[in-house]
Amino acid sequence: MKQTLSILFALAFALSSGLVMNTPVAAATVNVPGDYSTIQAAVDAASPGDTVVVAAGTYAETISIDVPNLTLRSAGGADATIIDAGGAVVAVEVMANLGDVTVEGFTVRNWTGAGIVQRIAQKEGTALHVLNNKVTAPEQTSTPGGNSIQVTGDGSSVIGNEVTVAHQTGPSSACGILVGVGNNVVVRENYVSGAPNGDSGIAVVGADPYGRAGPDNTIVQKNVVEDCRAAIVVQGDASDTLIEGNTTSASSAGIYNGPIGTYQPTGTQVRLNSISHSTDWGVANAADAAVDARQNWWGHASGPSGEGPGAGDAVSEKVLFDPWYADEAMTHLASEREVINVTQGTLHDTIKEAIDQAITGDTIMVTPGVYNERITIPQDKPDLIIQSVDGPSVTIIDGSNLAPGPLVVIGADGTILEGLTVRNAASLVESDDWPGIGILIWGASQCSIINNIARDNEIGMAVVGGIVYPRDEEPVHLAANGNVIAGNEIGVNAWANLVLVNTSGNTLEENEVYGDPREYDLGIVIAGGKGMTGWIIGFGLEGWFFDGTSENNEVLAGSMHQCWAGVLILNASGNIVQDNSIANNDIGIVVVGHEEEEEYLLTGEAIGNTISNNAITGNSLVGIGVGGETCTGTTIDRNTIADNYWAGVGIFESFSWGEYDIKGITEDGAVVINFNNIEGNVQAGVWNETDVVVDATHNWWGHAGGPSGEGPGTGDAVSENVDYSPWLNAPYPGGQPVGLPTVTTLDATDVTADSATLNMDYTLGYCSTVDVIFGYKKSTDEDWDVTALVTRQADGTHSATITGLAPETKYDFLAGVVFDDQGIEGAVLHFATAAPPASGCFVATAAYGTPMAEEIEILREFRDGYLLTNPLGQALTGLYYRTSPPIAEFITAHPGLKPAVRVGLMPAVALSTVVVNTTRPEKAALVGSLVLISVAVAVWATRRSKDTEYA
Repeated sequence: MKQTLSILFALAFALSSGLVMNTPVAAATVNVPGDYSTIQAAVDAASPGDTVVVAAGTYAETISIDVPNLTLRSAGGADATIIDAGGAVVAVEVMANLGDVTVEGFTVRNWTGAGIVQRIAQKEGTALHVLNNKVTAPEQTSTPGGNSIQVTGDGSSVIGNEVTVAHQTGPSSACGILVGVGNNVVVRENYVSGAPNGDSGIAVVGADPYGRAGPDNTIVQKNVVEDCRAAIVVQGDASDTLIEGNTTSASSAGIYNGPIGTYQPTGTQVRLNSISHSTDWGVANAADAAVDARQNWWGHASGPSGEGPGAGDAVSEKVLFDPWYADEAMTHLASEREVINVTQGTLHDTIKEAIDQAITGDTIMVTPGVYNERITIPQDKPDLIIQSVDGPSVTIIDGSNLAPGPLVVIGADGTILEGLTVRNAASLVESDDWPGIGILIWGASQCSIINNIARDNEIGMAVVGGIVYPRDEEPVHLAANGNVIAGNEIGVNAWANLVLVNTSGNTLEENEVYGDPREYDLGIVIAGGKGMTGWIIGFGLEGWFFDGTSENNEVLAGSMHQCWAGVLILNASGNIVQDNSIANNDIGIVVVGHEEEEEYLLTGEAIGNTISNNAITGNSLVGIGVGGETCTGTTIDRNTIADNYWAGVGIFESFSWGEYDIKGITEDGAVVINFNNIEGNVQAGVWNETDVVVDATHNWWGHAGGPSGEGPGTGDAVSENVDYSPWLNAPYPGGQPVGLPTVTTLDATDVTADSATLNMDYTLGYCSTVDVIFGYKKSTDEDWDVTALVTRQADGTHSATITGLAPETKYDFLAGVVFDDQGIEGAVLHFATAAPPASGCFVATAAYGTPMAEEIEILREFRDGYLLTNPLGQALTGLYYRTSPPIAEFITAHPGLKPAVRVGLMPAVALSTVVVNTTRPEKAALVGSLVLISVAVAVWATRRSKDTEYA
């Protein structure tokens, strides 16, 4: 009972809160003939939003749809699913206020007045979508209308249908597809053909007598219409109809635009259509407003006939047809005039005239020809697009016979310049005028310079920003950032090909930059800093001063060849040169940071530039040159640096730049050269003339054994102050780091009065085996003693114990590794031997009772001066120290033995005295014998006394 009450309570709550009533009912699918035998019966039984799916077959009936948001769709497509109206006036009719209704995938035939229709009176509230049907009209009809498909609702669409057109024998015209008074309708990708007397293929018609305006913004796109009296018609008060990408043929008129009574069409635009084989007109315009019919194919390369200049389909008055396409594929525009503002539809004789009359965002097309003019895009006209019709090889701006200065000056943000050749901009660098720059971006950002050719100028292209102080005028602040210069051919310009001055964030991509045999022909220059412009970058403007930075620019995927320097980075920071081919220049890439102020040379910093993944080959001096006291953080990685004549990478102490002297780098780590393939460079792989250390580790030098020169191998040479180890044992990527063997001297252990253990860590590096060794000596000596060589086959540690050392003595020692007839030494360390117990003369001290006895001083002098100077004496001394302490202790404990021991030591003392006054070999032999005898006697006497005492 409790459970039942809970359920009822929940149900009552749901009803009271509207949860049950507001739950949407899922749309259903109604099948014909599965659920209902006729289509109309299924439609009548359907609920809003349902889909009626009709199986293949022929259905002899007419359909009236009055269900909101209904989809009527065939299961097998139009060829298999046929609605046969049996001579009725209308086959399929759709009513008002139904939302979105779709009719898809049927053949509709045997009607006399309309195939699929939405009447003008049924326009409101219904968007009809007629998709992928075949609607077959009778050859002729006297019934008013006679339209195969008619839509009137806003937002309707007619897509993918195959339609035939009837001939209206009455006063009006039949249509294959009629758009009447509906706004924002799309008619796309239909095939429409006329019967022998077919009337209009596609018609967009206004002039509703009940005052319903429209149609507006109709799109008629990518349809094929043929064999009609008029292929496409716009009539009445239709506005802003776009007729685009259609193909019309074999009709009396390709496109007709005209009034109905006082109703006039406006804004009709006809573009990118193929209009051919029209018997009367390609485009006929009877309305008051002009029809924009530019950029169409008229069936002939010469353009339209009639009011046009050519032999193609005719155009009437008030039809704008220029430019037109000169080929059926519509890839090449042609024009009666040379320059076309495509956006405004105006024609101009010069590029300058077109720019002067353009407004923001206009597109200007330039037809083939040679234009002897200078053009400027002013700051107040951003986002202009200036393009050639047929590419730079035939579209040329030529500066011959013009005054010195730039030919193309871009001062407006967002400008696009594409497909032009700019040549012969010239001036004398010594003059006060601008140099001859082909294309100059002067303080403009986000511009695109694409697929142009700049040649035979003093400077091919330049981008200039920063702060400029021009000849006694107020400074000009220029932000020339974020420009894209891509796909251009820039070459044989007298001073430099592509120059960036005090600009940031520009991208130079896929350009081909090349020089000619003239000296100091620079490829790409990225220059920053402050000072007067100088010959080094081609600006010889007397009295002009520049101040700013060039940073974070990118040079990507281009080709720089046959220049004095392929890429020059001068006082510019954070720039990237990546994925380029830089070959057959004098110098491939130069990075310079120069701080000393000169009259014509910019000064600044070159920090954090990256040269990565380029092929830098065949340059006659160096592949990459780095210098300048403000040049730091240059990263050279993952490049192929090969077959350059003098050096792959050169780090300069100082060098001359014209009349100026440039210093070398001054900081360790200013240049890092890692993971490059450096091989085949004639003189050196990396040559460092400075005292600072260059990190050139992890490179492939052309041989698994590493670099030659200061290196151990036979690969490209390295100079001093080049840290090359470890290197790669095969080209990058894939090569693994290897290097020289290493050795580390470790502290000595187990140090006694006469011995010590020496220790080391070592690695094999690139070697399969190495020999390890220690050297040691008294700190006061000059000559070293060494341990035996020991061969090792793996990284590890090694120790050796040395004996016979002098007590209380400081020793030096070091570890070494020997390989390939050369050696590496570790650091020199030190240890001091311990003092011997008591005085060191244990037995004698016990016998005489004091270490200060005269006899003991003689014995100590003999030990230090003669025994410890040779291995045999050292061994005897060590034996004595190890065996005598217990004997001395026994003598001390038994004083009665001291006289006997003193007697036993007398020969040793006497002979030691004699040895001091003899030659060194005599001393060693004589004293050694006496000591042994004395020790033996003393030991014998002691033991005998001991045996007697304890007997």
